[in-house]
Amino acid sequence: MQPIDIVLEGGGARGLAHNGAMAAIFAAGHRPRRLVGTSAGAITAALVAAGHDGADLRRISLQTTAAGVSRMTQFFSHPGPFSDAQLDGSRLAAMLPAVDLPALRRVGRRMERALLRALLEVPGFANLFSEVELGGLFGAAGFVDWLREQLAARGLGEATFGQMFERTGVHLTVVVTDTDDATEVLLNHLTAPDCPVVMGVRMSMSIPFVWPEVVWERAWGLVQERDLTGHRFVDGGVVSNFALRPLVSEEAWVRQAMGVPVTPEHELLGLRLDDTAEVPGAPEGHGLFAGHAVEASHRGVAERVERVLNTLLSGNDDAVAERHLKRICRLPSRGYGVTEFDMSPARIEALLAAGEAAVDAWFADQLVQV
Repeated sequence: MQPIDIVLEGGGARGLAHNGAMAAIFAAGHRPRRLVGTSAGAITAALVAAGHDGADLRRISLQTTAAGVSRMTQFFSHPGPFSDAQLDGSRLAAMLPAVDLPALRRVGRRMERALLRALLEVPGFANLFSEVELGGLFGAAGFVDWLREQLAARGLGEATFGQMFERTGVHLTVVVTDTDDATEVLLNHLTAPDCPVVMGVRMSMSIPFVWPEVVWERAWGLVQERDLTGHRFVDGGVVSNFALRPLVSEEAWVRQAMGVPVTPEHELLGLRLDDTAEVPGAPEGHGLFAGHAVEASHRGVAERVERVLNTLLSGNDDAVAERHLKRICRLPSRGYGVTEFDMSPARIEALLAAGEAAVDAWFADQLVQV
């Protein structure tokens, strides 16, 4: 099989098209040597790096819950549980009446906690608390459990980046955003060998306003010899949604992070989502957060979020992409929402097929050019 370096763009639920694209790449006789993924692209990249093939990716894409809906709906968990420390240090706690008498201060703090915990039982308040205090409306425990399960199927559920590379030999790089330093960070076996892959991908897919920030833990080690304990991380798409640069740039910081020369042009493939191209045969979707994913009371917030996200996840990497247009395969995704995680099986099938067909056509075009 011919090795190839692949970049997978972020794009939320639309990123399922990557799974179809990767199936076509495998069928064409290629194997991934290096994978660079952002957000949804990081999810597929991690699955492939762990050893999942095209048939696995299709099966994973179509998994359903006991209720018969897409397992992706489980990515939206109920926020919490929240610790006493989170309640005590919260902005909302600071808004409650202060207890100034020293003798009553401890009792007052317990009363504040009790009041906040009672409010957290009110529909919608936990989402508000999570957004204000942690930066996201929904919990991500369901996503973490799902991804760990998929990696565990290959014996890598608890693997760090260092351990995954040692086991597979595939260079996986996940793009994340450090909001404390306002910088792009590349996580892989060279830069952050002790960071769990599951948590690296969790950072990369943490769409602002939707899922909480991830706070770097000391146990995850250094990042390029820097201690980032306590730094907050969100979706890599904020700074680089289509991260070609790690594979083609001669910049010193990029080469230090990747540890290898630039990728030869003929061994590079970028998978980019195209929201101007129709997905053939796609049945009509329900729209953002429809169906089982989110309570109806949250739909107004969700609609505003998607408008922001569709603007955010576009155009950040065009300058680099312009220099490598012939090595970019565009995957149809028009009409699919960034946060449309409750697609019907037929709608998922159409998106997978569109991604697969796009890659087949791209390879055929490359043969014609040769």
